[in-house]
Amino acid sequence: FARNDGNGNYGSVMLDLDVLNPTGMTINSLDVHASTVVQTCNLDMYVRQGTYNNFWSNPEEWVLVGTATGTSSGVSNTPFNVIFNSPVYLPPGISGVKFHHRDFYCSYTTGTGTVTFSNADVAMTVGHSQYTSATNAFTGSTLSPRWFAGTIYYETLNISGNAQTGNYGPGCAGALGVPGLTASATPAIGTAVTLTIDNMAAPEIGILLMGLNH
Repeated sequence: FARNDGNGNYGSVMLDLDVLNPTGMTINSLDVHASTVVQTCNLDMYVRQGTYNNFWSNPEEWVLVGTATGTSSGVSNTPFNVIFNSPVYLPPGISGVKFHHRDFYCSYTTGTGTVTFSNADVAMTVGHSQYTSATNAFTGSTLSPRWFAGTIYYETLNISGNAQTGNYGPGCAGALGVPGLTASATPAIGTAVTLTIDNMAAPEIGILLMGLNH
């Protein structure tokens, strides 16, 4: 969508993505809007299982799945591309999504209600914005209806044939916070992938279940 409004620096835009493709979808980059200043822009993407609605202020419900970086166009109403450091995989089903504009102007479309747009792969329901801060993506009042103004560039695994890693859920907080599982690279035959588990409190005991499928 084209932008027609915004809530200043560091704001967030939220939406639901209902992935209809049975193999899931992988998001590689976004087109977004900023102010008329040319600058490096960083956007954090948070995801939770199920809808975003009414969970915008609960950080324990969300997982930071990637950061996208790009340079703003410097021209009003001219979008620019931000690319994720690693592609973000979303499994089939509903994922709540929060795009946190960490250090640039948060632009969106002030819409006419909560609306769902869809194709054969995914249905997008929009949405809310939130007056978040540069360092806290879960604080501030919300506005609705506010629609994501931009483009989501994605691929589906049945077309690309590429394997991916993704998040199944947010996990449970322990003494060191919520544990996380991070892959060092996209899985591919003939290559090595390191899985790193962090925030494990002593005695650091965990169970890792793996399944393989052709």
